[in-house]
Amino acid sequence: MEPRQSWTLLGNYPLRHYSFENGLNAYLLHNPISPVAAFLTHYTVGSASEEDSERGLAHFFEHMMFRETDSLGDGDFDRIIAQSGGVGLNAFTSYDTTAFHVSLPSKNLERVIGLESDRMANLKLSEALIEIERGAVLGEMNMYKDMPSEQMWETLTAEAFSPHPYRHPVIGYEEQVRNFAQRDFERFYRAHYAPNRAVVVVYGSTAPITPPTARWWWWRGISTRPGWWSNWPRPMATSPPAPRGQNRARRRPPGANRGGWKSFMPGFPPKT
Repeated sequence: MEPRQSWTLLGNYPLRHYSFENGLNAYLLHNPISPVAAFLTHYTVGSASEEDSERGLAHFFEHMMFRETDSLGDGDFDRIIAQSGGVGLNAFTSYDTTAFHVSLPSKNLERVIGLESDRMANLKLSEALIEIERGAVLGEMNMYKDMPSEQMWETLTAEAFSPHPYRHPVIGYEEQVRNFAQRDFERFYRAHYAPNRAVVVVYGSTAPITPPTARWWWWRGISTRPGWWSNWPRPMATSPPAPRGQNRARRRPPGANRGGWKSFMPGFPPKT
């Protein structure tokens, strides 16, 4: 398989872009200084992709991706990564992406390809595990309530992006998170977790998986399941209003007796 594009960074490090028939894109940046690599899988779905009834579902779903598949039981994913020498296994959700990452010996990169492709196509979304992760997400929400920096950021984004999906907190709203049902997760999975919504980035000693031919057959094989990568409508963002002056935002935590913060955002009129 030939790369779609090739570059050389800093005169020494080859970067190759591979594009698969099912829409998956992979970028491999080779640095042979040590036999390790970082493996990242980005999905083009984040909080800005959510419908109004789904606020917080992208982040909640990130949690579910670490649980079980048709062939792996709960906890097997973490166990296999640990046995493969993986460190830094984690994920994050932002406005426009959900990303999963791990670093490990490059000789075991093929195992990560198998694991990532498995949960892309065969994730199980049991009600019992959804309830476990619901508790974890609600715990995060409670933690953020005690963090002034998070409260400030939530207020600022709500003001600065008032007509745009970025105004909503990535973690969502407690009432909705408490009421997401199994069918909501299944629909979200079918809509967004597919090869044409994914970008894989590998940095380090990439020789064991270059070129991405038979070693990548797990992902290539997903193309035999019609419908999984069909284009799903994405909520349209509206344009922000034209700047008209300065806007001010104030927020006082419930029960606070002293202290506080104030923000000034140029370009928007103050509210009265």
